[in-house]
Amino acid sequence: MERDILMVNPFFIPYWGGTEKVIYEVARRLVDDFDITVLTTRWKGTKREEEIEGIRVVRAGAVVIKNLPHPLPPPYAIAPSKPKHLMNETKEHKIVHFHNRFFYNPLDFFLVKRLERTLVLTLHNSRPEGIDPVTDLLGTTYDDTVGRLIFEKCDYITAVSRDTLEKTLESEFWEKARVIYNGVDEKRFNPKIDGSEMREKLGISDEIMLLTVARLVEQKGIKYLIDAMEKMRDLNVKLVIKGNGPKEKSLKKRAKKIGVEDKIIFLTERLPEEDLPKLYAASDIFVLPSLYEPFGLVVAEAMATGKPVVASRIGGLKELITPEVGLLANPRDPEDLASRLAILIGDKGLRERMGKMARKRIEENFTWDKISRDYKSFYEEILS
Repeated sequence: MERDILMVNPFFIPYWGGTEKVIYEVARRLVDDFDITVLTTRWKGTKREEEIEGIRVVRAGAVVIKNLPHPLPPPYAIAPSKPKHLMNETKEHKIVHFHNRFFYNPLDFFLVKRLERTLVLTLHNSRPEGIDPVTDLLGTTYDDTVGRLIFEKCDYITAVSRDTLEKTLESEFWEKARVIYNGVDEKRFNPKIDGSEMREKLGISDEIMLLTVARLVEQKGIKYLIDAMEKMRDLNVKLVIKGNGPKEKSLKKRAKKIGVEDKIIFLTERLPEEDLPKLYAASDIFVLPSLYEPFGLVVAEAMATGKPVVASRIGGLKELITPEVGLLANPRDPEDLASRLAILIGDKGLRERMGKMARKRIEENFTWDKISRDYKSFYEEILS
């Protein structure tokens, strides 16, 4: 029996990256409408084939490398049996939907077209721009060469934001492309969550709590947020930085050097999944000073929790954040970032109004149920 949709990505749960979360949340909502398989590589301790909430999961044996040189993001999988699995599964499905253009190569896409299947690609990452010279150069070179071959083969392309679509694809490909945003679990992240216990654990009482959740890497722009704290030294604020990564030591050193280490709490240990919504709830303002952000899932989670946001005026953040829900600041500009934060720090009423509107915006536009309906319509259009 021919199946409907094959989703292809290097990793899947129990590995929880942003792309893996999208595939899981969408696929599990669509299994009553479509026969869905996820083809991925085998993570340690997982089965070669299993069913997860109605999703058939097939895993190819792989060696997973977790430590890679800059600018390559970990992890990376080497899967010798990948071509065989891809061929076998492609033959059994009508639609083959790739979720990663960097791990797979043009030959994989050519295979799908040779077998006369409908080929779909989702751009979860836009063309690198403004991260650092090496990353920008390599990413742009890839998309102008290998990426172009892939884009030409695709029947349809979706992107997680309009900015991602327009920056990554040349205009000749726009006709077969569309935007389908990412979503958030509005039941898990909601304004009714009590964050008081989390504030107590963090040792925060009457201070305004600023929160950022990000990997400690260059593209997240955390050093500019730390510099902004120097300009808010006299305000009654505390910044909580949740995340880990290679920049941890240098960021802590920077905070100490400019004399704001007493105003910053680094949470680098892994939080239990149930504690992340409580961390958002404990905060007063969410801030994301990224240099590159195709969508901004953590911002959506904060908005769903009813928090006003301040973020860089870049990428998908410009589409997610409207003037009613938050403020945008110039990237790499600690002074502008500090001034935007100061507006919200000094106005509790504005924070509350923006928080309510942020929740409303998520409920109307960015829930997983809504995003899944968009994908359902998209797949039905293809299959018809």
